[in-house]
Amino acid sequence: MIPVALTLSGGVSLGAYQAGSLYYSSLVLRENPMLLQTRLMTGSSAGALNALLALLSVCGGEDRRPSQSAFYKMWVGFKAKELLPLNGESGALLSRKAFDGITSELEAKWNVGLSHSCDVVLGFSVTRVEPLRDMSNIGFSRRGEKVTLRVRGQGPGRPPRLTNYVNPALFPKPMLVDLEPGNDAQNFQTLKQVLFASSAFPVAFQPADLQTCVAGNSERWSHLDLPFQCPKDDLEKAAFADGGIFDNKPLAFAEKISRMGLIDDSCGRLMWREIPGSGGESRVGNRLLYFYSDLSAVTYVRDESKRGAADSRAFSVLPSVFDGLFGPSRNQDSAALLEQAPMLEAQIAAPKNSVPRMGDSLLGFFGFFERDFRSFDFYLGLWEAREYFTTSLKENLRRGAVAVGQEMRLPEFDLASDDAKRLACLDQVLRSPAQDHGKSTCAGMTDKSFVLLARLAASRLREKRTDFSVLAGWLAKERYEYRDLGLSGEEAWRAPARIKTEAIKAVSHLAESQSTTDAFIFRTAGPLALNVIEALPVERDFSMTLGPQATAETSTLLDDQGTVRTRWNFGLGIENLSAWLGPDGGRAVLTPFAGVEWEPRDLASSYIQTRFQLGGGYKFAETSGDGICQTERLAPLRRRGTVLRTGFSLTLFERLRLQLMFEAMPFQNDKQVPWQLLPGFGLQFYF
Repeated sequence: MIPVALTLSGGVSLGAYQAGSLYYSSLVLRENPMLLQTRLMTGSSAGALNALLALLSVCGGEDRRPSQSAFYKMWVGFKAKELLPLNGESGALLSRKAFDGITSELEAKWNVGLSHSCDVVLGFSVTRVEPLRDMSNIGFSRRGEKVTLRVRGQGPGRPPRLTNYVNPALFPKPMLVDLEPGNDAQNFQTLKQVLFASSAFPVAFQPADLQTCVAGNSERWSHLDLPFQCPKDDLEKAAFADGGIFDNKPLAFAEKISRMGLIDDSCGRLMWREIPGSGGESRVGNRLLYFYSDLSAVTYVRDESKRGAADSRAFSVLPSVFDGLFGPSRNQDSAALLEQAPMLEAQIAAPKNSVPRMGDSLLGFFGFFERDFRSFDFYLGLWEAREYFTTSLKENLRRGAVAVGQEMRLPEFDLASDDAKRLACLDQVLRSPAQDHGKSTCAGMTDKSFVLLARLAASRLREKRTDFSVLAGWLAKERYEYRDLGLSGEEAWRAPARIKTEAIKAVSHLAESQSTTDAFIFRTAGPLALNVIEALPVERDFSMTLGPQATAETSTLLDDQGTVRTRWNFGLGIENLSAWLGPDGGRAVLTPFAGVEWEPRDLASSYIQTRFQLGGGYKFAETSGDGICQTERLAPLRRRGTVLRTGFSLTLFERLRLQLMFEAMPFQNDKQVPWQLLPGFGLQFYF
């Protein structure tokens, strides 16, 4: 029997892809109990949520229909708008309410019970919002924490036994969560909070509170009985966030747990020590087979030739920094581990992601904006896992010198089911990406969105382009219907702007719960941060500028399908403002205007947006002609009438607006056309 560890990295909405891969892997593990025995699962961020799903699937059974599985429901069973906070909720951009239904279902599965053969250690990474200080005589503090739990099935009708799996005598002193023997309802809620904490991506999801304690050196800690639990007076409530931000190394974590806890039983099978590390480090972990599910295998390709000319060298490095900061750290994890134990490379089974996923863009958040994207990624993960098990692991899996892969039974699906049809469609479209067979092979499918996304994946794979602009342009050309965003096929070109609108709404909702200063920072930095990730257009904006003419104007996106974005522009200019508001009184000069704005893509960047404007209006009220260029022979005139306007504007950091307008009145009875230059400076907002 080959012991197995599942190690799962994080990746925001790419958890849907990982869920599909794990769904198939769980079926394989469940159908081969005499060959493969699951002993360990580690995860961070999205991988933490999927670890629980995998545990319930392997030890408790799972629906053979992928679309009815808990994996699918967790990641695909909600619409984009259900992630937005409800009235009264605050503290994050997104809400966990969308997961209430599936977490209740998971609790019911938990209470039904797991098999007696299930003895699995779960390891999760979490990050303290407030660091734990003075952790040694030299006074260092720590933010990263590990939560290590042991789950033992007690058979049908009884919830599994859940305990802390730590050694209080080891250094650094481990953290324990509040678990009580026999209090099954509370213990599951604690487990759920740990998962929410590990997946609480900063700002996106609110940190989760946990009741915890840290083992100490006191006499009481040295005489604790098993199972180890926190003394009531040592419990402290603290907020925890995503563990994958600073420590996304589930593979190294799994290796350490196995090295400290696994030993041989009397029959030569691996079992867990009651206290990890109590007998020193063991070497039996070199028999483990690590299934490593990583979500960063396909690199997000940024097409540098499409970047705006206004991007400076200094600012142009920021997207790469963002990618490196928030992306999973697979290379660092694997390299560091294999340097210490190079023999482990032969123990790692890592299904490769070679086909671009829909959720890859926008730092992995793109999948959250459309349910069909997550559904496609789920089936893509399932398809690539099946390919790996069929063509690689089955042929190469060995136990020492003995090839055992041929003994492995692989799951099959009902050929008449929609699930099997989706996999068959991917078979034909992706195995020969140079030839688009999708129209013939997938023609009988009712899910036309899936067929279109399969063809898109083949096109991106063929052209080796995964940048967002190519993806969005292809979907617009194919008139893809964004159902969650409320866009018909004819409106598909609006999707990038609509995504930005929804993101700005979420930022504004979060800003409402902040202080005045913090709210301004959120509303300013939010769109800028989004632009650093991807320079998306704005659907509607409102600006106010001051100068010789104070203006208030609004702009609405009209077209975004060529090299130049087109926008409607409406506004009101006010002149003679100082006289009107001053002690001497006076009349304000009002000029309502309308026109068209052009925003060349080559002159736009993540930090500067350049627009050119052409329009007209009508100047109401009478003026003395002040500010209007005249010859010396012309006396001051009192004017009203039609005005033509043209000029350009620069918006810096999505907030500061500089503009220069040229205004002329060509239909006056003058030998020389009156005109004026109107510089302005102000602010731009979204609505």
